[in-house]
Amino acid sequence: MTSRRNVIRFAVGSPDGPRSSIWRVWTERDGSTYVSVRKIAGSFKASLHPHGWRIAFADVSEARRLALGTPPTDRAIDKFLPSAKLAPGVCRGFVVLIPSLGVSAPRDGEVANGDIRWLSPAPEGLVVEVSLFLLAEPTEGWPGRDSMGTQLVGSLPLQGDGAVWIVTRVIQPSAPFLDNCKAAQAQAAAAGRAKAVADSDYRILVSGEMHEDGCRFFVDLKVPEEMSRSLLNLTTE
Repeated sequence: MTSRRNVIRFAVGSPDGPRSSIWRVWTERDGSTYVSVRKIAGSFKASLHPHGWRIAFADVSEARRLALGTPPTDRAIDKFLPSAKLAPGVCRGFVVLIPSLGVSAPRDGEVANGDIRWLSPAPEGLVVEVSLFLLAEPTEGWPGRDSMGTQLVGSLPLQGDGAVWIVTRVIQPSAPFLDNCKAAQAQAAAAGRAKAVADSDYRILVSGEMHEDGCRFFVDLKVPEEMSRSLLNLTTE
């Protein structure tokens, strides 16, 4: 079972104001690392196991109910090799991208409680990048501190002397990336798959692959309120 010290939660924004999803990263004794949004960690997550890496739903029926586009036939929507090593014993395991358009005030006014590490939102048009680096051996400092200008979120132990280091920075995305985010929001609203209610927050995750090292990522997006209203109409008429 995962102990409290083997879990890190983070989010962009503030407990009582605009914010992203609350993210959860945890490790297990078998050397596995997991990444998911806290509310859906039991249903959907990225799993970095010693025997294989994947992004998967808990079961196929859940995948068919929630996935946009062509209904998947496997609960694992992506099975992939570990990312290319950046140095001996070092690779980037996973990335969470939170654009400025992914941060908004929850309409139910709920205050986020618990041990959460809060990150500053990115200015409009920029993206908060949170990277998980897997290191086989102890290191001084954290990955990218000097070369990438990263800030430390936290670290978790892995088997032996290994560790997962979670770091963050703000990046300038490409124009196609932002266009794709807006297209995903529109697709989610048009699909009408969520059972939305007037005070609910409808969020979506988009997965993808980094070109430079094959690392997978999640993009955390909020469906804007005007789109949510359209979705509500679609699901109640």
